[in-house]
Amino acid sequence: MTSIFVLRRDPGAVARLLYDLECTPRVQVVGSSRSIYRTRQLLTQSGADILVADLRLDDGTICGLARELGERLPRRPRLLVVADSTDDPLLWAALRAGADGYAIEGDAKRPIPLAVAEVMRDECTLAQSIARQIGASLGSSGAAAIRASLHEADRELLGHLVEGRGPTAIARLRGDETSPGDVRFQTRQILRRWQLAEDDAAALPEAA
Repeated sequence: MTSIFVLRRDPGAVARLLYDLECTPRVQVVGSSRSIYRTRQLLTQSGADILVADLRLDDGTICGLARELGERLPRRPRLLVVADSTDDPLLWAALRAGADGYAIEGDAKRPIPLAVAEVMRDECTLAQSIARQIGASLGSSGAAAIRASLHEADRELLGHLVEGRGPTAIARLRGDETSPGDVRFQTRQILRRWQLAEDDAAALPEAA
């Protein structure tokens, strides 16, 4: 059973998501809130496995809470953020801050409950625009650590994502019993290494 805490600004969006999640097998909603402040108070005691959150709330953005969750080791709720578009700059910022994945509001092909299942399996889906930004960031000096840690298969996968191929198409290209889930799992590992490299780069002192 996967336990979910919902943090969304709009009451109607909260109600719709609660209904969808409660209709999803092996999912239990353990709490909800419309503010970051209240979520900070309730989240730990809720025992949630995943926090599903809007990017923007009335009392701030999700980025600060994303960074806080990243510091709660070894046990922390995973974070799935909900965006209106993959072009939202705050989505990029939330991923940099440590979000485990994202869902796009109203995406019929990948609704929020499906994205929740991916996050719980430690999988991730990246749109072409986001893959391109990650690929571009690897050209900077601060990304030397991740460039060194990526295997050839990781670099190949990132290339496919940059070209706009999805997990099913990539699995089909690879053959050899590779599943879309395998591709999403490897994508999550790339995202995680990039996030760690971003953290390391941020910790470096600025050049004089």
